Amino acid sequence: MAGLKHGGGSDREYPYAIEFDSNNNIYVAGDFISPSINFNPDGSDVQNSHGDYDIFLSKYNADGSYSWTKTWGGAGYDDNYWSGALHIDANDRIYMTGVFEDSVDFDPGPGIVLRTAPSAGSYFTDVFLTAFNTSGEFQWVKTFGSVDGYDEGAGITSHGNDLYLTGYIEKSVNFNPDGISSLYTSIGSYPGYLIKYSYPVVHSSPTYSPGNDPEQAQIPFSDKGNVKGGVLSPTKDSNTGDQRVTVQIEPETLKFN
Repeated sequence: MAGLKHGGGSDREYPYAIEFDSNNNIYVAGDFISPSINFNPDGSDVQNSHGDYDIFLSKYNADGSYSWTKTWGGAGYDDNYWSGALHIDANDRIYMTGVFEDSVDFDPGPGIVLRTAPSAGSYFTDVFLTAFNTSGEFQWVKTFGSVDGYDEGAGITSHGNDLYLTGYIEKSVNFNPDGISSLYTSIGSYPGYLIKYSYPVVHSSPTYSPGNDPEQAQIPFSDKGNVKGGVLSPTKDSNTGDQRVTVQIEPETLKFN
């Protein structure tokens, strides 16, 4: 073992995803419910929870030394518990997705970028997609969701300057709240969706199909650009239990965990 880093607070903390940038720096994402946590295993970087589960993104340098941590959340339930919810593209742009409830300031810095979920009620959540640079500076956030459903952002990947987001919805969702309405209504139990964004991030029409539950949602892919395929179902990794969706992109294959 080259080294071990650990930290925590008085309650629960869960790291769910790990990624590396082009310089082999390490990024860890997860959630925490402890009232406060020192995220720096070699010093002090205390972050406080805003209520229920909050989200963290930590960076470690290639030699394992601590760099920074960013946290955000509101009084409600905010989470990113899928291993594919963190992604770093070929240009070292950092993306995260997950769920949020109530009102959240998505800028961990001095700025205020407030988003409020239209969902109302306990654990009715909306989707967020947010971006950071390698210095931990907030770049932007996009959010969408239904009025009274559980909607999830579960996986991100990229191909060139295109960014792909997948997850599932429960009821009617406008996938493009910032522009021309792109309203889809669920016709099954937790249908999956696939959204394509291009850099700089601009909304592109999603596609989806009914599934039986969040772990079995099927995602159809139409021949738009160089995305090809049919209806694909997630498969479960026999070692980790992770759900995995594979999308064929010529000449590469994108995998959502």
